[in-house]
Amino acid sequence: MLGLVFALPIEMAPLKAELVGARCNVPLQKWSPAPKEFYSGYLGGTPVVLTLAGIGPERAERATKGLLERFKIKAVLSVGYTGALRDGIRTGELVIVRNVLSRSPINQTPARYPCHPLLTELSQKVAEENGFKVHLGDILTVTEPIKRPEDKRQAGVLTGAVAVDMEGAGVATVAREARIPFMALKVILDEVDEELKGTGLVDGEGRADFFKAFTYLLYNPWDIIYLLRLNRQAVRAASELARFLSVMVREIGEQVTGDR
Repeated sequence: MLGLVFALPIEMAPLKAELVGARCNVPLQKWSPAPKEFYSGYLGGTPVVLTLAGIGPERAERATKGLLERFKIKAVLSVGYTGALRDGIRTGELVIVRNVLSRSPINQTPARYPCHPLLTELSQKVAEENGFKVHLGDILTVTEPIKRPEDKRQAGVLTGAVAVDMEGAGVATVAREARIPFMALKVILDEVDEELKGTGLVDGEGRADFFKAFTYLLYNPWDIIYLLRLNRQAVRAASELARFLSVMVREIGEQVTGDR
């Protein structure tokens, strides 16, 4: 069984719609401030479980631990949006990750979490055979969004990463402790020259805060054009990610987990 960890509902929605025999599993800890739901089913005959982590490495770590405690997961994937840190990487293009890097405020040397080489090789094979536009490289996991183009470029230069996310290292940490195969597969949302705005308009679980959105647009009315465009980009990117995953999961199920 494969475990796929998303941060946001919009990232997971297209793939969740493709699940055969989909079932929502009741969380083990209903009293938790943000109990996680698990959606199990089949993609191309391969059993999978999807879960939403929320935003940030700590939430991703907690969600992955819950996933592994409840299901017999043989490989876990961190999937969802990422922001480009280099030129020539466009919205909707995929990033097959070699290593997830995580730099803490105390230690500026990034921790490195290698993705399972067989999973990256299979992903590359699927991309080549099905005509997907992909980039192969490292991603950087951060605890706060990198918004400005100049800061994105600097992060790319300093770390060598091609893109940035906020969850990959959290999933990778748990996978390493559990000694199960891990990989990150991301889709570009914002390009390197695009300033990222409105990141505070959702809460830590990825839910829209309408009061904050109203207040923000009251003082930044012209940003509604940008936010509508960003939403269109997000929908298109999530659809492309789901299209790739629906093919790739079948390949992984056949060759890695043995689940059919």
